[in-house]
Amino acid sequence: MRQLGWTIPAMFCGLLLWSYPAFAQLSFKEAFERAKTDWQVELPHSKGYFYTCDDGFLFRTGDKTGIYRYNIEGKKLWEKTDPRRWEVSPGEFIGPLGAIGISQDGKFSLITRADEDFGKPWCGRYYEYLDYKGDVIWRIHRDYGEGHTPYISRTGRYLINVEDPMAGRDVLTVWDGKTGEVLWRRKGELSPWKAKFAGEDRIAYYHDVTLYLLDSATGDVIWSRNLRSFLPEGFGGVDRRNLSVSRDGTKIAVAMYGTARKAVLVLFDQSGNMLWTKEDFNSYPYESAFSKSGRILLIHEGSFWILVDALRGAEIWRVKEKIRHDFTLPGRGISFEDDIILFPSKFHGTGVLELDKKFMIERYYHFDQRIFVFTKKDFSGRKAIIIERCQDRLKVSGRMVNLGRRR
Repeated sequence: MRQLGWTIPAMFCGLLLWSYPAFAQLSFKEAFERAKTDWQVELPHSKGYFYTCDDGFLFRTGDKTGIYRYNIEGKKLWEKTDPRRWEVSPGEFIGPLGAIGISQDGKFSLITRADEDFGKPWCGRYYEYLDYKGDVIWRIHRDYGEGHTPYISRTGRYLINVEDPMAGRDVLTVWDGKTGEVLWRRKGELSPWKAKFAGEDRIAYYHDVTLYLLDSATGDVIWSRNLRSFLPEGFGGVDRRNLSVSRDGTKIAVAMYGTARKAVLVLFDQSGNMLWTKEDFNSYPYESAFSKSGRILLIHEGSFWILVDALRGAEIWRVKEKIRHDFTLPGRGISFEDDIILFPSKFHGTGVLELDKKFMIERYYHFDQRIFVFTKKDFSGRKAIIIERCQDRLKVSGRMVNLGRRR
């Protein structure tokens, strides 16, 4: 275990330092080693990328030659391998399997695979959309430079992509999950823009200082809101922007950073009503994420982590980290619930914050192991998937654990 170098400002949101609860530490042995191991498997590589869903995880090996799908009980559902190799540097080879994705419910997966020109500068790629058993639903080809890896909606009915086959420019495009065909695209609106699913049938779309809510199937505008009236005086032009949406799609947060180094975050409900704004940032709010319930919003701003009540906009706490960029926001495969926040470390470990009923930090700790946590549907307990390095393999185990307020 490695202790984090975090400090708390002497005063924020009316909360004095002396009233803040003392932090406790918990070792990996106390949290996990005493827990019963329900299952254990070994993955055929010492490095790789994990993408989690509600029912387990998707793993791509570091050398890009294999992709494996496991459920939360440790059962391998399918695997895809490709023996082709390309020498990218003397003695270093990679395979043709590229970016991957999985729907939140775990029923659909997307893998990318280099085409027959693998290893050549003009190499194109195939997109393969798979069902729960790993069978291919559809397979389409894109030439070099045409599009990026799509984002999958929660239940896999739609995919958001960035492409314009005619000009190779960044245009919002939505695909049909059943066929892979393009349903619609926002013609004439080039980047910079942001788009995320707001539930299954809606897409939140930011472009030209305007927020739109679009119909996923048709691209029709349900409502739009010009955001210029929310920009602080002396804001300048919008230099950076980010967009985050709650899991159920009922809350949409837009953060903008101006050329005059001022920032603002505006939160809307799914009907387009502005709920609150926040301007007291010291620098750019790089990214934000809602908890699974949507009750709280975590913001990464410069060297600070800020937790905000998503219903009222009130700041709950602001924590400064001394080790900058050691963690990224909860995102790919990381749990963020009302009582626990897990941060992926760029050094392959996991940082953990446990919160009390008022969302205050109860304790924090850091494990050298990568850990994913899943809450049972009946809230009767939590299962952790733990990844540990073991020579030339990754050892993955599933154990019931006591983390957060549900312990």
